[in-house]
Amino acid sequence: MARFHSIVQFLLATLLIASCGQVGTITGGAVDETAPTPILSEIEPPMASKNTYPDEIIIPFDEFIALNKPGENIRLIPNDVTLEPSIKRKSLVLEKTEGEWQENTTYAVYLNRAVKDITEQNDSLMVYVFSTGPFLDSLQTAVKVVDAFTNQPLEDITVGLYENKLLDDTSIVEPRYIASSDEKGVAVFNYLKKGPFYAYAFQDENRNNRMDPTEKRAGLDEQVYGDTSFVTGPIMRLMPPSETGEWEVLSNEVIQPASWCMSFSKPMDTSIVFDFLNLKPIGSEWNVFRDSVTYYFLNKNNSGNYGVIIEDGERKDTITKKFFFKTPYTYEVESNIKNYTLQASDTLTLSLKEPILEYDESLMKATYKTGNDTVFKPLEFKVNRIDDKSLKVIHNLNVDEVEFTIYPNGLNGYNTNQKDSVFINYNVQPIEKVGNLEVEFDSIPPYGILYLMDAKKNVLDEVIFNGVEDQSTIFQNLQPGRYSFYFVIDQDRNGWWSTGNLFTSKEPEKTMWFMSPSTVRANWEVKTTLSITESIQTEPD
Repeated sequence: MARFHSIVQFLLATLLIASCGQVGTITGGAVDETAPTPILSEIEPPMASKNTYPDEIIIPFDEFIALNKPGENIRLIPNDVTLEPSIKRKSLVLEKTEGEWQENTTYAVYLNRAVKDITEQNDSLMVYVFSTGPFLDSLQTAVKVVDAFTNQPLEDITVGLYENKLLDDTSIVEPRYIASSDEKGVAVFNYLKKGPFYAYAFQDENRNNRMDPTEKRAGLDEQVYGDTSFVTGPIMRLMPPSETGEWEVLSNEVIQPASWCMSFSKPMDTSIVFDFLNLKPIGSEWNVFRDSVTYYFLNKNNSGNYGVIIEDGERKDTITKKFFFKTPYTYEVESNIKNYTLQASDTLTLSLKEPILEYDESLMKATYKTGNDTVFKPLEFKVNRIDDKSLKVIHNLNVDEVEFTIYPNGLNGYNTNQKDSVFINYNVQPIEKVGNLEVEFDSIPPYGILYLMDAKKNVLDEVIFNGVEDQSTIFQNLQPGRYSFYFVIDQDRNGWWSTGNLFTSKEPEKTMWFMSPSTVRANWEVKTTLSITESIQTEPD
């Protein structure tokens, strides 16, 4: 205890220079020798003053200084008054312009790189502390913030301590104390009263110190208390907003040749009406979550605008988007051929960047070679439509090399016609060049979805486990390489990971990550075991 109080006294006797977890909080580290240095003996009121209600705070420096984004980088905690910053010669002056200091309260002013010199632009991290009462609050606490989906620690997440519970995310109430998570996800609070407090975390994108409806958030059911010492406290799982509340447009862009893409802050119910103002779309494509959509238009102009009225019964909003393309769109056919190879057991897929108006199988041709053939021979094939923009070409895969040709007008889009022949040449990968991966859990997992990822963490496949008897599965015809997995406990059985609701105490669905790679070799079947028990019992790193 004596050691702790000596540390506190040292902190209050100096302006500390370093980075740390609290917003503007500075808790040790190497001093930047070229940064402006405060003249401690001339600060008014003096550092660690008690029973003081200052109208202005004056912090002199040893050189001429300039302000660096003071609105963002100067923080008063608790935020009971407004401090207006200014520079007078070599001093930073913070004048109280609004609000009143509260009795028996310890205040900390954090200068998070808000002061820099005017020559080299070196900046400083500092904290100034005083109290309106007869003593300085010196209690601490800390929490850890992780992503609710990945379980990984999150940096630069705002964590607030509130005196009362938040009832919704439209409140203008700001936290009594505020901190920011560091690279390990830890947010540290200093100079606290005993409490109790309610802790909420949010991704404060607009830096207004409040949880807004579209921001990711987390909360703790148990209350938080200040203490004379602490270990990293409870885990806060940061999650997207729940699907309740009003929708917002998150993105809005036009892509050539004539596609309008929008994403929303929540899934859009099928009852919501989209009434287009000028051009009517010829098709649309929603993602599986129904929170993003692409509309396709018959429009060959390089400039213009799209507009739609979105009405959900209680609300009617008009969304518009102007567009201008400097160069005309060039017709292009995309395929799933990689490095001139069609992967084993795959099917040739052809796509346009707009809906397909028509295709003519008689204007397509396939030829092949096998073994020591010196000339290509005709190859029978069949073309089937996959969706509005894609076709699949089915042919015998027991060949070595294929030349596929689409002659002019063999594949036309609504806005672009095929004027030139398209040639797609590829080798067919033999089945012996791939392997199988059997995955078995050490116990029957809950109802959920197992996702297979490649070395770049791209999701390649998914399998649903019924939670009753399913305990293993086989991923077939995988390319040689390293694979990992994650499992979503799909409590609502909607087929994907679901967020929670902070204000109804609904937790986001849990995920388990199995990042130790499993290696697949050509013409081998490999088996790996995933431990459900260890994953459930292990806290995020």
